[in-house]
Amino acid sequence: MRTTAVLLAIFAATVSAQSVDRTFYLTHDQAPQDVQEIATLMRTIVNFRELSAASEQRTIATRGTTEQIAMAEWLFNELDKAPPAPLSDDPVTHEYKAGTDDIVRLFYLTHVESIQAFQEVSTAVRTIANIRQVFTYNGSRALALRGPAEQIALSEWLVKELDKPETTPNPGTQQYAGVVKGPKAGVPNDIVRVFYLAGGESIQEFQEISTAIRTISDIHQVFTYNQRRAIVLRSPPDQMQIAEWLVQELDKPTNVQPAASVAHEYRVPGSTNDVVRVFYIPAAKSLQDFQQLSTAIRTVTNIRQAFTYNARKALAVRGTFAQMTQAEGLLQ
Repeated sequence: MRTTAVLLAIFAATVSAQSVDRTFYLTHDQAPQDVQEIATLMRTIVNFRELSAASEQRTIATRGTTEQIAMAEWLFNELDKAPPAPLSDDPVTHEYKAGTDDIVRLFYLTHVESIQAFQEVSTAVRTIANIRQVFTYNGSRALALRGPAEQIALSEWLVKELDKPETTPNPGTQQYAGVVKGPKAGVPNDIVRVFYLAGGESIQEFQEISTAIRTISDIHQVFTYNQRRAIVLRSPPDQMQIAEWLVQELDKPTNVQPAASVAHEYRVPGSTNDVVRVFYIPAAKSLQDFQQLSTAIRTVTNIRQAFTYNARKALAVRGTFAQMTQAEGLLQ
């Protein structure tokens, strides 16, 4: 009996490994670019080595294992729809389980107003969830991902959080409740947050605040979604605390003057000589003057982590207590 079971297992594995040829025929009037995008998506998600697309004939020819062909057929049936894809108030999700912890998920984004906005959300999901197998199909605003359940769950939260109408009230700060493992064993788990800014009136102002947060907090996984003025971050808790403080400090209407009695300073926990400071320079008569003063402070104090926010004439810096004292003296 045992010998028979082993032989059956070997036979099943052999059949599974045999190459199968399959040609898919698109049934709608897809443009050549759509055909190529669907083909690239299938190749990326299924891991096909042999796949070719004929745009004029609207066909996609593949060769792979029976498991690959089955996944490709599911993907093809999902994507071969007359544009636009079905819309609803919430993202429509479709799932294919390729293994115990190997999931393919399709999201149809319903509230992105442009291709650029669609790509911004897609890039944020890929960056924050650390998913390698990601591809987009612009024609139906479809985002395809493949990865373990933990990454898919985080991706779903991000899509549902970001894919909302631009007129949705600003929810402030939102944090993912699931577990996000850190890069190394023995270190605290990462935190994923979405900050919705209220003060950045223009795209340039919004991007300046985002860059200041990235520069000062040393957070590498940062991405922005312009349509909803959302900054998506993933980092350990100590770095996220710096980012939160900077958002509270900088994200204010441009006509609001900073209180002179308040110390605009954050002392990094766990360090005896690491300070974040925001200097406001309202006396600068023009943006050129503000930039010249900021450059002079960076040069003289040798502060490497510094960035300016022009709308509020704010200089955000990070350095030692001695450098902060020197910068304050220069301003006075």
